[in-house]
Amino acid sequence: MNRLMRLKEVEHVKGLKRSTIYKLISEGRFPIQVQLGARAAAWKSDEIQE
Repeated sequence: MNRLMRLKEVEHVKGLKRSTIYKLISEGRFPIQVQLGARAAAWKSDEIQE
């Protein structure tokens, strides 16, 4: 089932902190977030589980 996960949930599931997640995104080693609004983003759960 594919749903959207906010940053706090991604941090909890992956055991990573915000700075590490964004560093991995910039290196192309973590899924890119989906923009929900001007200041809101989320990740697809199926991409996080991989």
